[in-house]
Amino acid sequence: MGGSGGVPGGAREWVDTLVIGAGQAGLATSHWLTKAGLDHLVVERRGRLGGGWNDRWDGFCLVAPNFTVLLPGMPYAGPDPDGFMSRAEVVDHVTEYAAAIGAPVRLGTTVTRLAASDDHLVAYTGAGTIHARNVVLATGPYQRPNVPAASLHLPGRIQQLHSHEYRRPGRLAAGAVLVVGTGQSGTQIAEELHEAGRDVHLAVSRCFAAPRRYRGRDTIWWMLQILLHGADVGHPFPTVADLPTPAARFGCDPHLSGKDGGHDIDLRRFARRGMHLYGRLESLDEWGYPRHVRGVTTHPGLYAVGLPWLHSEPSSVFAGIGADAAHIVEHIAGRRIGRHAGRTRS
Repeated sequence: MGGSGGVPGGAREWVDTLVIGAGQAGLATSHWLTKAGLDHLVVERRGRLGGGWNDRWDGFCLVAPNFTVLLPGMPYAGPDPDGFMSRAEVVDHVTEYAAAIGAPVRLGTTVTRLAASDDHLVAYTGAGTIHARNVVLATGPYQRPNVPAASLHLPGRIQQLHSHEYRRPGRLAAGAVLVVGTGQSGTQIAEELHEAGRDVHLAVSRCFAAPRRYRGRDTIWWMLQILLHGADVGHPFPTVADLPTPAARFGCDPHLSGKDGGHDIDLRRFARRGMHLYGRLESLDEWGYPRHVRGVTTHPGLYAVGLPWLHSEPSSVFAGIGADAAHIVEHIAGRRIGRHAGRTRS
């Protein structure tokens, strides 16, 4: 495991299944592929393991408690199940998971293009091509920053950065700060900036509030019980088929934080403490998703995993990725069985 670069000399490489992305989605898929005895390779554009968690800001903590980190084959077994791992701890956990399952990961390998070729797919990298019968897209749901078009009209003297680029209050230019959007990143960053003494202006969105705890348990504990056991008592966790429109896949997560032991975030409390709240900033970009049914796309051999509402709301987080990855690996294994059966008949 590990290493960098790609195919030596720009040569062709062949593998049965190629997994693009070595975050939790790609690694969970690798786990099930290994269990099924299927040859595969996981490529990662970064030079280190940990996936997109490496890109979070310095003070980031998981919003869901540690007990939701249910990677297949290695659920969280640490000393603080009700706590919230920091960014560095999450990166370490994902890295340890890759080692524990023996994932065949190749780091520093960026896939720039994916094309169909006869009965297989071709992934183009900076060092050559990788040919695969199956390709699993596990690059995550938040790879392309969504920047409001209105930002193009702001004066150049105003520093602009996406939450993807934010690291800590001290790295922002002096003066007041406008935070656009009240998703989980926006509210947590706004809170951090305000606590650092910055004059914060917050353009709110349609995201909703939720209590951090209910009847002595974390709210997400109750949600996890429905995910794991709801079907047994007649209340299965909703899947993407239950959503009113495709756009509902992009609904907000509740205002919650894992900082300081975990707490809910109240915008009204922000206002009482001196933060300036405004309405929505208009002109947001459009979204796009691959055509698929629970990660099985319309193109034979092409799969996706780790996207929000791939099958259910937790599909992009630790608690739901394992089941989705198992589903697509079962499909991949079925294709292999069908191929061999066809050869036998001929």
